[in-house]
Amino acid sequence: VRYLAHDLENRDNVCRWVVALPIATRNHLQGGGPDAKHELAGVLSPDEADLLNEAKMPPLLCVDRVRVAMWAGLRSNTGLEPSFAAQPLGNMEDRISEVTGAVGAMERINNTPLPFAWVAHLRQCLVCYLLGTPWTLQAKFGWASPLVTLVISIVMLGLESAAVAVERPFGNASNHLPMTAFSRIIAENVQQIMAQAAAFPAAPCEAQQGSEVRPNCIELGHCAKNGPAIQ
Repeated sequence: VRYLAHDLENRDNVCRWVVALPIATRNHLQGGGPDAKHELAGVLSPDEADLLNEAKMPPLLCVDRVRVAMWAGLRSNTGLEPSFAAQPLGNMEDRISEVTGAVGAMERINNTPLPFAWVAHLRQCLVCYLLGTPWTLQAKFGWASPLVTLVISIVMLGLESAAVAVERPFGNASNHLPMTAFSRIIAENVQQIMAQAAAFPAAPCEAQQGSEVRPNCIELGHCAKNGPAIQ
């Protein structure tokens, strides 16, 4: 935000696509999600939302737009030495590479289930073990052996169910990672950064474009005034 204080349009573009990135990543990992026009209303324009909906790999589109806006914003600052402009651009490129790598790692986790032979063998052994448990406990527990077997079955089947849940942790179930909450936190952080930049400009250049310091682009910029509709 500070590096692009002279170019509010590209600054806003960087922030908008940063907010869209975790939502696009969540929807991509879950194999679909709400229409970007609705979920990102106030963040992306309808045309940008359509472009995101049509992208085969939406997170890559978001990081590319962040890269393009950052590059255009730094290039537009004619009073900045090229060597100084290269440093924030290089830092941004490093962060983009880290984000791209993280998205790739999440894809590998999501798309690499346990081999079917392993799962089938494990479940067959579990069923045989539970079926044989009452007979082995009969001598010690007598008529109480079915209740003991029930407790053991709950424990063993619960572990198996937990293993299935964590095998793909990016879904919508209660035991999955709260991707929507993560997206909301990132949007709120970006809003706070934009509000701080508007309230405490670091240099006179932040008041360019008609002496107007635009506040949070997520709420009052060229986006819709209702803010991001992240549910």
